[in-house]
Amino acid sequence: MSCSGNGSPKARGRESRRSSRGVRSLIPRGAFVLDFFCAEMMFAVEIHGGIHLDPEVAARDTERQRTLEERHIQFFRWTAAEVEKDPAAVVRQLAVSLGIEQLLDQAPLLPDLGEGAGG
Repeated sequence: MSCSGNGSPKARGRESRRSSRGVRSLIPRGAFVLDFFCAEMMFAVEIHGGIHLDPEVAARDTERQRTLEERHIQFFRWTAAEVEKDPAAVVRQLAVSLGIEQLLDQAPLLPDLGEGAGG
């Protein structure tokens, strides 16, 4: 699958890097930079922090989503708090939405970080 992501909103502005799995750290898509984009399945994921609660920022987010959806890109959005609280639940929600939940049983999508990992 040809998917890429920047790993976190903090990674924006960093130069593009490619990992051994083909994941890039900065994803330009037309006039936009996306947190995650999968060209093969035509979906984008955005993970939003508190700044996106600002009405002006939220309005731009809505317009951006509309533009991407007009280009037949499925758009998914979670808050940073949701991802930090339960990343496995977010991955499962995305997989179910995309109809690929069976892949979750084939290989772990998230590393086993162990208890207390990640701060």
